[in-house]
Order: sequence, then C-alpha cells, then structure tokens
Amino acid sequence: MERPITLTEETATEIEIHAQVLEQSNEGAQQVHVQIRSEHTGFNKDHFSATFVLTTDRVPVQEEIPVRCAPLDIASDRDLYNGRLLFQGPLFQRIQQTIHLASDVCLFRTGPHPETIKNPETPVWSWYLGDPFLRDALLQAGQIAVPKDLALPRRIESIERFPVTVDTDERLWIRITIERRTAEDISGTVTLFNKKGQLVERMKGYLAKFMEHREDYPTAEEMAHPGQRDEWIMQKEVKQRALSIDFIPPEIGSCFIPSLKQVNKRERRKQELLLLQETVRPLLNISESLLEFSWSDTGGPYLAAPDVDINISLSDNESTVLCTAGQGVQGCDLETVSARSREDWVALLSRNNSLLLNQMIEEGDTLDRAGTRIWTALEAAFKALGGHPQLSIVKRENDGTVLFQCGKQYSAHHILTFPVTLTLKEERMLAVMGQLHNTQQNIIDSDELLIASNNTSNEFTTTFVNSRGAGGKVYFTNIPVWMGELRELALSPISEQLLMDMKSRQWGMVTSMSSFKIERYLDSYDAVIGEVRLMDDTDLTNSIISLAFNWSKKEEDGTLIHIASGKLLTTWVSIEQYGIVKKAPLPDYLNEYLAQLPPIFIENTQWLNEKKRITSKMASVFAPDIAKRKKYFLEQQEFLTSTEDSNLVGNIYFSQYYSWQARLRDHYLFTRFPEIFQWSNKSEFVCIYAEVNHLQEAMPFETIEVSMYLYELFAEGFTLYFEYYSVSEHGTRLRKLAHGDHSAVWIPEVQELSSEIHPAKMPEEYMAHFMTIIGEAE
Repeated sequence: MERPITLTEETATEIEIHAQVLEQSNEGAQQVHVQIRSEHTGFNKDHFSATFVLTTDRVPVQEEIPVRCAPLDIASDRDLYNGRLLFQGPLFQRIQQTIHLASDVCLFRTGPHPETIKNPETPVWSWYLGDPFLRDALLQAGQIAVPKDLALPRRIESIERFPVTVDTDERLWIRITIERRTAEDISGTVTLFNKKGQLVERMKGYLAKFMEHREDYPTAEEMAHPGQRDEWIMQKEVKQRALSIDFIPPEIGSCFIPSLKQVNKRERRKQELLLLQETVRPLLNISESLLEFSWSDTGGPYLAAPDVDINISLSDNESTVLCTAGQGVQGCDLETVSARSREDWVALLSRNNSLLLNQMIEEGDTLDRAGTRIWTALEAAFKALGGHPQLSIVKRENDGTVLFQCGKQYSAHHILTFPVTLTLKEERMLAVMGQLHNTQQNIIDSDELLIASNNTSNEFTTTFVNSRGAGGKVYFTNIPVWMGELRELALSPISEQLLMDMKSRQWGMVTSMSSFKIERYLDSYDAVIGEVRLMDDTDLTNSIISLAFNWSKKEEDGTLIHIASGKLLTTWVSIEQYGIVKKAPLPDYLNEYLAQLPPIFIENTQWLNEKKRITSKMASVFAPDIAKRKKYFLEQQEFLTSTEDSNLVGNIYFSQYYSWQARLRDHYLFTRFPEIFQWSNKSEFVCIYAEVNHLQEAMPFETIEVSMYLYELFAEGFTLYFEYYSVSEHGTRLRKLAHGDHSAVWIPEVQELSSEIHPAKMPEEYMAHFMTIIGEAE
C-alpha cells in the first residue's frame, strides 16, 4: 500500500484494476497478481498491489481462546468511531465491543455486515474471499493500539484465509499483537477467530506508519482505565481556570468505576471510600488510616470527625465519580452535554432561568451547552445549600469558563463552570462551588494582625548566624525557629502555670503541621518584627490552636516591608508514656487566655489556596499526580538525634525537620552542582515555600531516615517531597513520623535585599539533570 488514493466529497477519482494469472506452482496453487492504479499518477504506478494464492489444501488452525470476555466500558460509536481516533463511515464500523486494550495486545468483538444478514436464506457469510468491511476492521485495530499516533497501514506480508464456516449471525474475535514498535511505525499480527478458537483470517507482517504524533491523546492503557488521566485533566483545568478569575477552588479528586450503574451499593461504597480518602488526605495532617467516613440518609458522604471542618461533595456521570472537599459548604456536579429542545430545557431548568438561558446563548453558548451549564451549577448549589438559588453571571472567559454567583442570602458563594473533554464519552460540563480570592489583600496582611499586647509581637535583629545563604542572605531554616519562638513568647503571660504543666511530663503541646512562604530577602543586622494571631480554623473545644505569622523588615523611618508569612497547628496533649501522646482538653487557664486574644481575621481557606498559588505563575515542566510523588527518588540520609534536637516537652522540635530538608537538599545540589556553593558564587536555589505534616512524635536518640523525591519541576525551580521515618539500628523502618514539601526557585545573582524574590530560568544543565532523573524513573 505504497500510495494512498485520495478522494474528495466534490470530485470522483478514476481507478484501474489489473489482474494477471501467473503460472501454477508445483504445489498446485494458483496465483493471481493484482494492481490498483489511479488517474492521479497517470495509471502507470501501483497504489496498491497484492498476490492472491488460491489453493484447496488449507487446514484449520487453532487460536488461543480469551479467558476474559467482559467488555470494557468503551462505546464503539462514541469512543472509537468518533472522528478523532477512527474516521470510518457506518459500513466500516465493525468493531462492536472492546475486551482488552493495551499498547501491545488488543482484543475486540465483531460481527457480520448488516446487509449479509438481511437475507434469511443465506446460511453463511456470502463473501467468497472474506468480508472486506470486516477486513478493514482488522486494519483499524492497529490504530486503536497507538491512539497517540496517527497510523496508516503501509504493508501486509500476507493475509491468510482458513476453511471455517461462519454462521450468518455469528460474532467473531479480533486480536492484534504488536510485535515491534519504533519511533516511526508498528508491526504485528492480526487474527480473526470464532468462539471455538478456529482461525478465520490472519494478517502477518502488518506494518503501519506513523504520520503524526498527538501528545494530547490518551494511550491505549489510559483508554482502558481512564480514571487517573481524567482526574489529572479535571484538576489541571480547575486550577488553571480558577487562577485566571481569582477563584478559590476546593480539593478535587475523581475515579472511574466501569459500568457504574450496574455496580452494587457495597462495591460502589468501597471504591468511593478510596476516592474520599485520596481527596481529603491532602487537607489534613493525619494518616489515611485515621480518616473515617459515613453516609447520610440522603446518600451524601461526610467526614466522621466532628473536630474537623472539612466538607465533601460527590457527583457521578457515566462511569466517572467526582469528589470535592474543603472547608465550608461543598457542591459539585458533572454532566454530559445532552441534546434537548428549548422547551425541554426550560421545563427542566424552570422558567425562572429562561432569561439566564437566553443570556448564555447570546454570549456564545450553544443551546445544549447553556442548558447543561445552568443545570450543573444548580445541582452543585443544591448539594451545598439545600436549594436552587437564582444564578447570575459574574465572569465569562473566552475559553468557555463561566463564573456564577448565587443570589440573595447565598451571595458569598460562587460556582465555577466549564466544558471538559475526558478520555471517553462526549463533552461534559463541570461545576464546583468555591469563593473568590481577594487579590487586593495579602494572604496575611500586617494591617490585620492587630496586636493585643506586646506578647503577640516580637522585634529582633538578625545576626551573622542567620545569614547562611548565598550573598549573605538569611537562610530559610530561620523561619520555623522564629515561628516557634514567637508562639512561645505569646504565651508568656501564663508562663508560670504553663511551665508547671510542661515540666510535670504529663502534659505538653505538639506541632501537627507547619508551613511558611518567603517573599523577600533579609540581611544581617536587619530589624525584624514578627507577629502572631489566631486563625479561623482554631477550635479550642477540641484543643486545636491554629496560628498565623507575619514577619516584616522595619526600615529606619519605621516603614514595615513584608518579608514572610507562616502557619502553625498546635495541639494540647497528655503524655501517655515516653514518645506516646494523646489529645487532651485545654486547661482552663490556657483556654481563657486564648479566648480573649484579638478577633479572627485570617481565613484558613486563604492559606490553603496560597499554597497552590505560589508556583502557579512559573512555567510548569513536569507535574505528576500525587500518587507518583515518590517515584522520582533523589537522596536519602539518616540522622542520629539527641537532646540537642528536642525542647521542654521532650520531643524532637518541629523546626529540626526543616533543617533535615536543608541538609538533604544542599548535599544533593553540592554533589551534582558544586559550583553553586563556591565562595565567589552569588547564585542559588532559594526556598520560597516549605511545609511539614507530623504524624507521630520523634524522641531524642532515635535514628531518623529522611528521603527526598522530585515532586514538581518548573523552568525556574522545583518542588521536593520529603518523608521522615524512625528506623532501627539496622535501617528497618519502625514508624512514619512526617512528610513535607519544599519549593525552591533559581536566583541567578544577588538581587537587592528586601526586594521581592524574582525567579529566573535555571541553567540548561540543571534542567537536563532533572529531566534525566524523570526519564530514568519512567
């Protein structure tokens, strides 16, 4: 098949078929050589050619019968013959079911041409040399195995027919086995066989050439199991669209449950539970085993933890289940963009929304997009608010994003909607509820950090020991130390009673989570003012103290320049035994003291969103989903602890976990890029965000194993993922203690101190190194 014969809808193309009967072979086989030529090449070049070998001594051949016969959740007309993957018209659409789909082996079910079974007097398939429409389906199988590449058949070594009788209504199997794959083509064998395993037809030496690579298409494996890819698509789309309109989205997760409507309630709950755990876990600093969920009478899930302000919403469409989680009310919906008449849409949406429907159409939506968009927004609102509020359009973007605001008493709530195309099925509409981000307000504004007394602020001067960064900049590990000092100085008015409890070894305070971001540099001898106050997720009745921090440089004229901000979660505990603690009620004196602190202005949802926004303006190079954050290993070290690493409570102090981050990161960079640490160098990777989530307490004289992984890669820097374990003297892991993140950006030279940090693209050799790490792990 050297030259395709091109056709257009407007003009016909004349072809010639040449057939030459060759001499009979010694074995008695008759051969006929056939060529197809076209007017495009003057009828003097072969576009297609083949040699037919006609014989009567063919013997049946047995093929391996498939063990698994249940079809995948793939609809041929919608997911295969959709004009994107396969373009064949109705007569050629012979693949009826997909049983197995992978880049090396695919298995399909097929049947006779409809015209064949119209005549009841025809007992068997009537094609003398086999059904040509069905044979085209055998050729189509190669394209389905490599959907990311546009592949066209170029050569077939042989097509063998076998003496097997096929009943008129009999369904057959197609199997393609890819035996070789290069950057330019694939080759393999395609077989057609019946339910007894008898071969009907076999193509050997099937060769298909790649004409175009389509990076945005799925792989065969992703088509068979689209859950992970679909989740990545929805998370990416929500993140990008939310950023463009200053919308604070919830945490989003999804999964794919094949034939969802046929799955029994018990199995469905089991799979939904895994989705709930994966979605909620990033929002909390507790292990997955401690996450418990229940279902209400109406079927909605909720987190069975009264002391945690995390709400959940679920939606399902076709076989996709969508989950959103976060603080405040939650609502989400996912619907297929379905075709209805205008009257049907108005009846479904109610006449109250007919004007909104008209507005959506006037602004560019089709009738069905507009109707589905409004319906998903109403459904998301109903799940969150228990009613259908009046919707109004706040923003509309050219990419199809529309932001709605709920009316009247729900005006603080907004719903993000947009069309999305997932791996399978038709276009869908997605809606999630959230809030707007106030771009005019810093995440922790020093004007809002009202100081009730000198105990909630601390002024100090940086010294040489703080300035360990390139060019004499203050190093990031100082921030958690200052955070702990400010937390404890704020408690000095109750120090007498607090120290009695702490020194009794019966009570203590432990850090469950801490994080910070750095926006500007500090130098030695800079005057710094640190401030602390309660955040809105503080829950004194459950012994949870959430603190917000702000550090500013004080200029000579008294002007304050914002430098860094942070968050810290502390829990009051009883000490059950050495290294074992349990949450306990706050003592009265501590509860009363905290209750009289200034009113709460800092919202935890703002801080959670800020974590996502820090790297959002950088050029993403590689960002795998959370399930792969341990795939790209970089380095591991063990640290022997002592009382030097502990504090009054007796456990290892939380700031030490950041020191281990620094040691691993710097050692890794030094061994790969030693020039960064030369005395004359003033360029470096600067930390802009770090976080540690604590699961259990570490104690002095334990050996701590810290592992570092590449989590995200940007043109300007990277995000690292860390895990902390207590290990035995032989290196056996005993307990997982914590996990954390660390984001750093490349600063090519010393910028003006106290100015904002401006990342630049890292040197090409550094980028090449990290890309090699990723490539080797794939």
